[in-house]
Amino acid sequence: MRNDQVVRLWLNGGMSTTGRTPNGNLSTRNGRLYSYNLMIGDRMGNQVRVWDYTSSGIYHSQTTSCHVGLALRYAGSPTLMNPNYDAMIYDGSIGADRKWCATRQAYV
Repeated sequence: MRNDQVVRLWLNGGMSTTGRTPNGNLSTRNGRLYSYNLMIGDRMGNQVRVWDYTSSGIYHSQTTSCHVGLALRYAGSPTLMNPNYDAMIYDGSIGADRKWCATRQAYV
């Protein structure tokens, strides 16, 4: 599969759908999108979330940045997640109901 096919499969497939590029750099499984083994996107119901591993967020690599850009392009209007915020949700530092406000550069 090509990168764009993996992203489309992630967006349109079921939660048990899996797919990957021949080199394995981009893959989808269980409703999540991975660049290498780093989760860069997930779907929860109708909500699509993409984590900002680009130069404007938390830079990981050029390839991952391209994968994030592709996911954003095909997802339409996803929620763009700050990778640091995601970690705080999972460790309990802040509540999952709080969202990043880009204008205020703060969690609200």
